[in-house]
Amino acid sequence: MPAPLGNLFALGNNGGRPPMFNHPEDLAFKIEEYFEYIQGELGQKESRKLEKQKDGSVKEVVEMVDYWVRRPERPTVTGISLFLGFADKSSFYEYKKNEEFSYLIKRAATKIEQYHEDRVADGDKCTGNIFVLKNMGWKDKSEQEVTSIQSIVWKEEKTYEVNEKAN
Repeated sequence: MPAPLGNLFALGNNGGRPPMFNHPEDLAFKIEEYFEYIQGELGQKESRKLEKQKDGSVKEVVEMVDYWVRRPERPTVTGISLFLGFADKSSFYEYKKNEEFSYLIKRAATKIEQYHEDRVADGDKCTGNIFVLKNMGWKDKSEQEVTSIQSIVWKEEKTYEVNEKAN
């Protein structure tokens, strides 16, 4: 249903949601932020232990230890789509159609693909990694195309002997 006549909120709105990113630089910054975010966040906290000394006394030892505030995550197309503010991954791929954003989207998808490719190459043949790669166009069978051009020359010579006997 169109907006009622005189509705000033509808002026200049051609329908649809406004784009999430208007400039490639904004998208590039947000994509980089995603790949940093998934590294996780390491924090430090004090750890207190009681240690027995050589002289038999007990001393409290305080040391700083690392712990995960936020654990690392695997890069995924769905993950980056949500991080960028899209409702689903199809919106992420829609940006690839726009010439200004195409390179950035392709590069981000390739970085995700590289992660899973590295896992498989390192011996992690988990079906999840293989599934992701298949969805990115990989195949797990070898295909061979054999073409050959052969020319066959068939040369046939027939010789007949005729025996004529004079009577």
